[in-house]
Amino acid sequence: VDEDGIEDHLDEDNDNDGFSDEEEYANGTDPLDANSKPNIAPTNLLLSNNTVEENVPDGSVVGVFSATDADGDEINFVITGGIEDVEDGLIIEPHKVPFYLDQNGTLLTNKIFDFETDPTSFVITVEARDTYGNSVTEYFEILVEDIFEDLDKDNVEDHLDSDLDGDGYDNSV
Repeated sequence: VDEDGIEDHLDEDNDNDGFSDEEEYANGTDPLDANSKPNIAPTNLLLSNNTVEENVPDGSVVGVFSATDADGDEINFVITGGIEDVEDGLIIEPHKVPFYLDQNGTLLTNKIFDFETDPTSFVITVEARDTYGNSVTEYFEILVEDIFEDLDKDNVEDHLDSDLDGDGYDNSV
């Protein structure tokens, strides 16, 4: 059929489109038509930025997810899981991850982070799915960055300062 010199009953790709007849049958496409090809899953799932500063408002942008779809299909991004506090390995449900995605694949904060009291590293699992249900899944580590906080301007970070208000008396008094 494809005039490649291989007899059709021995040819693994009868229409010579780069997909085996077996792949085409499995995906419901015609192995004798070079224009009928299986849908290809998205690839190259990336995040533009993986850090967020502490104390930024809820709903702040962390980064934007992107993926490539060779077929040109629309891609939807979903958080499918996560691990909070990487050091302790505490697994959290996708709906409890302190981040969320908008319809454009923008990753946003779901809380105000405090570097001194909250975990400073989160791993989330994100899936990029095309309109045919094909997908790619990747893990991404999101890091919370410390901001120097010094209310009394004495150059001692507040969480280490024994005199937060600069009145000369210890905080315990």
